[in-house]
Amino acid sequence: MDFKMSSDFASAMVTVIPIVLLIAAIEFSTAARSGRDRKMVHLRQVAEALSRSEPEPAAISRSEKAVSNIAYMFWYLVFGTHIAAETMLVKWLAEVHHHDRPWLATFVVWVTSFGFVAVVVGGGFQMWLGAVRERSERVHLQAQIDGARAIAATATQNPPAP
Repeated sequence: MDFKMSSDFASAMVTVIPIVLLIAAIEFSTAARSGRDRKMVHLRQVAEALSRSEPEPAAISRSEKAVSNIAYMFWYLVFGTHIAAETMLVKWLAEVHHHDRPWLATFVVWVTSFGFVAVVVGGGFQMWLGAVRERSERVHLQAQIDGARAIAATATQNPPAP
């Protein structure tokens, strides 16, 4: 495909890119808030376990931390490419003599396409990751409940000697 810059294309994209950035910022904020909330819940669980002289709950897994870091890098890439494209478009629009600049048109097409896919896939990924985390937490809580029930059943069957 051959692309070239035009005033209509640049004007449309200079409006579309901030919208994609806004949606990406909301997705990023949601991911960051979810991560902070999860860390706080874990810290509360550790504090409660320590106050009851119980073993600490398992730490947040390396794989979960890695997924979080990859997600942050992904969103930083979205932000960086869109900010660069927006800046180049504004500069191009401000020039007295507009040149075709096919490389810029191609870059903007790829960046905005990437942005559209990112916000759609990113939103879906956030929902999937939330469901996985919720299931993991349910399994962990059920294991704690089962352990407490087993201890209670053992204590009932074998009362301490007077």
